[in-house]
Amino acid sequence: MKKPVIGIIGGTHGLGNWFKAFFENNKYSVLISGRKTKLTNIELTKKSDVVIVSVPIRETSQVIKEILPFLKNNSLLMDFTSIKKEPLDEMKKAKKTIGVVGLHPLFGPLVTNISNQYIAVCMKRENKLWKEMKKLLEKEGANLVNMTANEHDKQMAIMQALLHFVNLSYVKTLCEKKITPEGNFSTPVFQLQTMIFGRILGQNPSLYANIQMKNSEFKDILTTYAKIVNDEKKIIEKKDEKTFVKNFNKLKIQLDSFIKASEIKTTSILEQQKKTNINISFSGENPKEIKKISYLGPKGTHTHTAASFLFPGKSLIPSNAISSIFEKITNNEVDVGLVPAENSTEGIVCETYDNLVYSDVFVNMSFKQLIHHNLLSRTKDINSIKVVVSHPQAVAQTREWMKENLPGAQILFGASTTKVIDQYKDDTVGFIGSIMAAKEYNLNILKKNIEDLKGNTTEFYLISKNKKLDDLYKPKKTIMVVTAYNKMGVLKDILCVFFRHSINLTKLFSRPGRTKQWDYYFFIEAEVNKKDPVLGKAIDELKEYCPLVKVLGGTE
Repeated sequence: MKKPVIGIIGGTHGLGNWFKAFFENNKYSVLISGRKTKLTNIELTKKSDVVIVSVPIRETSQVIKEILPFLKNNSLLMDFTSIKKEPLDEMKKAKKTIGVVGLHPLFGPLVTNISNQYIAVCMKRENKLWKEMKKLLEKEGANLVNMTANEHDKQMAIMQALLHFVNLSYVKTLCEKKITPEGNFSTPVFQLQTMIFGRILGQNPSLYANIQMKNSEFKDILTTYAKIVNDEKKIIEKKDEKTFVKNFNKLKIQLDSFIKASEIKTTSILEQQKKTNINISFSGENPKEIKKISYLGPKGTHTHTAASFLFPGKSLIPSNAISSIFEKITNNEVDVGLVPAENSTEGIVCETYDNLVYSDVFVNMSFKQLIHHNLLSRTKDINSIKVVVSHPQAVAQTREWMKENLPGAQILFGASTTKVIDQYKDDTVGFIGSIMAAKEYNLNILKKNIEDLKGNTTEFYLISKNKKLDDLYKPKKTIMVVTAYNKMGVLKDILCVFFRHSINLTKLFSRPGRTKQWDYYFFIEAEVNKKDPVLGKAIDELKEYCPLVKVLGGTE
């Protein structure tokens, strides 16, 4: 039996593009249309048996109106919008022979597998094509949750609209009051909250506006919330501790089982967060001067992933070597650079530290990112892989997994995984790389997280000629380099300086100098801000033992 043709309006990016790959992996023919495709929405509708509308909320109803007259008899019309009542009211105007189902996938396009993911299903008219789509989704492990459009929108008013409203209001308050989460103010709960609103602020603001303004159920929810806030405000103003405690305990009783599970899960999240910690400032300063960022490329590297996270929407410029990034900064070709400094399993990146010694470039902050290796290929069948080509470090960090899962595969090395992808077009070749590499080079992810040692982390330095950026990121530690006079016990003397001033050292290692054989540079990371007067006193004392003391910048 011939499979139906699936058409996705808005399938050129985001979730629409994700489902394009999903259906193609299951041997369906997929058509897509978008603003820049030659195929129009109407042409797609005429050629498709299943039509899925996956466009922004504000455009959904208009697109549905546009295509309704051109739907095939007995076809299936669906949408992926996070608001269901309005689009379903439009879709049900289709001919009675046409199936109408509203879907809301409760996941984003970064998910690599639909297994165990939830999809809200708002049924209007069932037909044979929907039964086929339902069977496929359930076979692939999706959790389908049936509900009415009104029920869906009411839940989304709570889960999305209100939550985003609360978080954005919270962030605005912090910025208004110029509050910076440092030291004792950075409580565990606050750290969790910063992760949430950091994720929200990285999204499209128009999407969040539509989630709150297009959902007809949200007005009532917001009114209830405003009343609760006002009531709680009165309790605080009256200092009515008895009522406060009573209300608090009532909530604890209602959510008792949830509290226990939450305590366990949030502890795990906080432990993981420490490995990828980044300071967040609410001082009101905005790094508008940061427009161009150079990173260790090419596209798809782990440094590219880190740069995309730190600077969404900015101009990211790949460089083929760490030294090239320093040159671009020195020549004012870019504003800042992002370079790897140390990996938790492979150690320091020597080129980064050598360039810091011999340039006028400074470290403004550091950022730690968990490194996940994934098996990528042009094929979708892992059993077809005969050769794996990757950087020696990536191969070394996945060796046990490779032995167990691809014992017969030939291993070839390249200077960089991303650099060799274009050199190998054969479907029998696999690569070890990041999820971003899969996206950039249009590869399939055959297996995620194949690294042997979980928790593998790389520390990156943000570098520039602008020392004022330190004030924005407010690093807690100081990285410096010293040389030592050639006399017995000098290293002990250097360490005793820090001991006398109660300064803890978190890094200490040496690199050979370039000017004289057997001369060494000692790199020191001290757990103190570089502006702290205590560090200034320690540096003055270090000069007795060190002909060179150079502060390279701030970290973490």
